[in-house]
Amino acid sequence: MAEAGIVSEEGKGSFSLPDGSTVYLTTSLYVSCRKADQEHLHQWLRANGLGDLIKETVHHQTLRAFAREQSEKGAPLPLVLTTHYVTKAAARS
Repeated sequence: MAEAGIVSEEGKGSFSLPDGSTVYLTTSLYVSCRKADQEHLHQWLRANGLGDLIKETVHHQTLRAFAREQSEKGAPLPLVLTTHYVTKAAARS
């Protein structure tokens, strides 16, 4: 779709359908940590002054927001995290 000029290389854009509705594309970052690596993640967060993110469990939205902020700053993430982007389409009429 980027090659067709419908969406930018960042995965954002929109296009209109014949019925007048518009499809919007956005790309979202998803992040996870394997259970076996959670203690390593907690150690990394503490060592980098981010221990306040640690709860009994780290809520997925909190972890996602942290990863997005780090990514936007160009800052490294702990190696135990796995990230991937998902492009979604939403239509409005």
